[in-house]
Amino acid sequence: AWIVNAYLIAYTLVIPLLGRVSDHRGRHAVFMWCLALFAFGSIVAGLANTLSWMIVGRAVQALGAGGMVPVVMAYVGDVLPVERRPLALGIVGAVDTAGWVIGPLYGALMVVLANWRLIFFINLPLSLAIGLGMLASRDANATRAERASMPARSALDWPGALSLTVAVAALTLALTGGQTAESTSPFAAQGGLNPLAGPLAFFFVIGLVAFVWAERHSAQPLIPLSLFAERTVTAACIANLLVGAALILVMVDVPIFVNVAVAPTLADAPVLSGAALALFTLGMVGGALAGGWLASVRGYRLAALLGLLLAASGFWLMAQWRVESVLDVMWPGLMLTGLGFGTVIAPLASAVINSAGEEQRGIASALVLVQRLIGMALGLALLTTLGLLRFNSLAQALPPINSGACSRSRQFRSQCR
Repeated sequence: AWIVNAYLIAYTLVIPLLGRVSDHRGRHAVFMWCLALFAFGSIVAGLANTLSWMIVGRAVQALGAGGMVPVVMAYVGDVLPVERRPLALGIVGAVDTAGWVIGPLYGALMVVLANWRLIFFINLPLSLAIGLGMLASRDANATRAERASMPARSALDWPGALSLTVAVAALTLALTGGQTAESTSPFAAQGGLNPLAGPLAFFFVIGLVAFVWAERHSAQPLIPLSLFAERTVTAACIANLLVGAALILVMVDVPIFVNVAVAPTLADAPVLSGAALALFTLGMVGGALAGGWLASVRGYRLAALLGLLLAASGFWLMAQWRVESVLDVMWPGLMLTGLGFGTVIAPLASAVINSAGEEQRGIASALVLVQRLIGMALGLALLTTLGLLRFNSLAQALPPINSGACSRSRQFRSQCR
């Protein structure tokens, strides 16, 4: 679990930090440093012989990957006029979403056909190609203009960065460190959260209060609170939070449903669940492009509203699934939901980036991503809570297990070994 948690925590933490750093140090420099950091983390993970080193490698990878995404989004805001940004952000979202399908597929192929270490080592030639492409396309005049337009160099808002780190890390740990159904922890009865959910919630509140105080008293705040004075930014952040919570429901529930109710055998389950998620992701890719175009010609409010309506319609179709459902019946709901979520990506990002000043686009892009990630963590925690409560209620309704049957079961398992 810590292989996943280390990546998620580091990824979430670094997005606002490096998004803001790119506002003061330049997009190109921050992107190249993040790319190098990601490649170095891939080397560490690929050479890891212990769990500890694997966790370290994944965390370093996340520090690099988390910094690149907001920088690219902010760069779109730097080089394109307002009317062309939504389509470009839609393309960025489509490429990012396509990676959700390609990554697991090539990772599975590496494990089956070669060695799991290639999952990490393949990032090295890809990172090299991206780095060379960035250097070749670098415009010296544009770089000088970027440096001239940046505010005077100043120290990073360390009090704000530290307090935000405490708050986000505590929240992420509390929401992702779930319990099993057999847990006897008192926190498990409250929904399967981390056994330390209480203390972590306390640290989250303390970190959040300290962060707000630090931002109010900083000359160069990490996240200018004035951004939230814009109703458009506040509404887009709330929408991103809810989209993230709904998005994780599809990413978790659909594979479980396919594995339990659709796949005829366990051997077929990975292929069928992968096909189901591929349909959903293809819908997101198409929606990201369509939403970007629609936001460019009709405005981001209409595009965002249409995307949310499409996603809600897709959820309604998925609610009609039955145990005997097959992919031929499931694909309309999957693709419609993906189309809706994809359509929302560009308008929400455009709304925040366009509302921010030139010197705030990096942190504005980071806000979009962080809100979605926190929403996914909240949605996963809610899903775990409901799942465990349902499991425990069904288990309590079962008749007591005969002790003789348990003994025979243990004998059977020992003979199988």
